[in-house]
Amino acid sequence: MRKIFLTGTILNLFLFLGSPQILGMCGTTVNWHNLNDCANPLLRLDGPTDDVNNQNIDIQGTNVITGPLHVNAVTCDILVTLTTDDVTLAACDDTARLYLYAATGHTITFSITNDLTFQGSPANDLFLVT
Repeated sequence: MRKIFLTGTILNLFLFLGSPQILGMCGTTVNWHNLNDCANPLLRLDGPTDDVNNQNIDIQGTNVITGPLHVNAVTCDILVTLTTDDVTLAACDDTARLYLYAATGHTITFSITNDLTFQGSPANDLFLVT
């Protein structure tokens, strides 16, 4: 199984076309807190399965992604905060994808103080993040 570790104080993902502009951060926050049971379909429905549009994300522990998941910063800048020591985003199956998109002048910023791991599914050791 391959893992990618991102360690550091701040990881900025500037995903935009054109020059960045300083605009306001998003006001509401979505919590992804230990949503990690691939085997239990009921828990998978409560996991991070809905696209995140113009909301900050607070991530704790291990969270599994099922299917394509989009994080879109269209009208404000998104801050993704890791609030536990180590965070894992894992693919539950081969359809798991994490798409990060920031419109012109907006950013998606990951605030990292410890390890962030992207982990592939049991059938495939790759987890696509674009």
